Amino acid sequence: STDLCYFCNSHKETLYHFFFDCTVVKQFLENVFGQFREIFEDDEIKMSNVLFGIGKTESILADLLLIVVKICIYEAKLNNHDLQISRVKNRFEIIEKIERNIAVKKNRMYMHLKKWEKYLNR
Repeated sequence: STDLCYFCNSHKETLYHFFFDCTVVKQFLENVFGQFREIFEDDEIKMSNVLFGIGKTESILADLLLIVVKICIYEAKLNNHDLQISRVKNRFEIIEKIERNIAVKKNRMYMHLKKWEKYLNR
């Protein structure tokens, strides 16, 4: 077992490196930000938000997406596969469908549509 980063295999794998310095993960994050640009405000697309989240009420969907991205990064390492934006998209779509079903059952579609409007209207 090595303590080198799983993705770049050139630096010690620390939490900071894993989400901030790894060139492979940085490129993946830039691709995610590009694919989901409408969900993020321009000032929210920065690496510090990846680890800590954005934390503004109006950015709840962006924070959710960042959680999904971090899960996908971790799972890629855990399951020994490459980073794939399709995994992020699939997981995000599943979450939207689950929340949609809950909103329908609770008669709160207006809240669901408000939360997800940037994603659904893209």
